[in-house]
Amino acid sequence: MSQTLELGFGMCTTKTNLQIALLRALDIKAQFAECKVAAEYLVPFLPVAYRDMITKNIKHYFTIVTLDGKQYRCDAAFTREALQMLANAHPKYTHLIYERFQREQEFTIDKGDSYKIFDDLSHVMNKRPFYDAGNAEAMNLLLDVYQGSVILMPHWVNSTQCLLSHNPNAARMKALAGIIADLTKLHHAIENSEKEVNT
Repeated sequence: MSQTLELGFGMCTTKTNLQIALLRALDIKAQFAECKVAAEYLVPFLPVAYRDMITKNIKHYFTIVTLDGKQYRCDAAFTREALQMLANAHPKYTHLIYERFQREQEFTIDKGDSYKIFDDLSHVMNKRPFYDAGNAEAMNLLLDVYQGSVILMPHWVNSTQCLLSHNPNAARMKALAGIIADLTKLHHAIENSEKEVNT
């Protein structure tokens, strides 16, 4: 949960996990729900290299909130921005952007009642991903960038990763230099903003 909050991005499982933790902290009854979502809903959010891997319905996780004895479906993954990306890829879904975000209306990408409810997601979180673990964030990265919740990696990270395999010492030095340069920029930005506030 804290990692999702710190990173600013996540998959449906980790976003739902965080959402439920926040709701439970407010003493609101919240549970995990699992449903199957058609591949066409998910493909627009994936990098091109992964799109051929999603060819059938896939399990999706969201939140069930109980308020005044009634259950409501709340989906942390399919935001208004997500639906805009879906509509860009499939114009026939444009109506979802407006239909799914109305006051006092529950929200989930799947209109059906076919879902399972769990108190925790340990049976899912322990599974190995089918994609490269080094690119785990790529599964939702396009969406998170579109929503503005991800700051792209500093320019020095890719070249440092390349160095790591054949010259670890040089990679450490490059990473250290990059971190120091970024911290210096951040320090100057903070100083400048404080000066603006004080003037």
